[in-house]
Order: sequence, then C-alpha cells, then structure tokens
Amino acid sequence: AGLFHSIYGTTIYRQTSLATSRRDALKALIGEPAERLVFLFSICNRPKGLVASARGWPGELKLQSSQGESIALDAGQLVALVEIECANIVDQTKAARRQQAFDTYLSNLLVVADAAFKARVMAACGKVQVQQGSQAG
Repeated sequence: AGLFHSIYGTTIYRQTSLATSRRDALKALIGEPAERLVFLFSICNRPKGLVASARGWPGELKLQSSQGESIALDAGQLVALVEIECANIVDQTKAARRQQAFDTYLSNLLVVADAAFKARVMAACGKVQVQQGSQAG
C-alpha cells in the first residue's frame, strides 16, 4: 500500500494518477486489503485524523474522512495508516526538519494512546528510517 499511497491523491496532494472510479484495477494489482489502505489514506483528514482515530483504541476505531464521513477501522488498518503517514512525513519533509517532524507526529499520536497501541505503532514506525539524505530537500 505504501508504494501506491497517493495514487488517488490525498487531502494535501490533490493530483491523482488513477481515478477512484478505477479502484477495481488497483485491487487486481495489489489486493483488496492494500487498496483499502490506499483509498483510506486518500480520503482521511491527515495527519490529525489519524491522531483522532487513535483515541478510540482499543475499542471502536473511526476515521473521519475529509468530507466528514465516519469510517470504521480495525486495529491493523489504523497501525498501517500510521506507518504510511510516518513514511510520508519522512519522504516529504526537508532533510533539516525531517527528524523533528517525525518525532512531533509520533509524540502527538502516542500521547492519546494506550500501551498496546504505542507498542504496535513503535514497531511499525520503527521500520521507517529517518535519514538526512537528499530526498525532499
């Protein structure tokens, strides 16, 4: 899902590479669970929407779309969306601010979470490498 995370555009990056009317084509390519993450990432009010969704952990998890629609999530989907957002922050933030942006996002997210959620997020986002390379800046 990470590779295709913005194929439908996002609430921040509005350019689309594939219209949502062609979701079935992407499902055939990457599978339904991954395409669902791509679609959710394209419509969620992020990053604040993911932080708000974490407040429901471990009970009922809801994602607010940019249109105000409330969408049910399972725990795995929320953690995967957070991991995609962490990778996106690293990719899209200028090198000089990358670590700070990553740390700020995680601290805002984890302040609302219980220990089980924190452990899952840290395991997922620990895979995201924050480097001072030349990408995005």
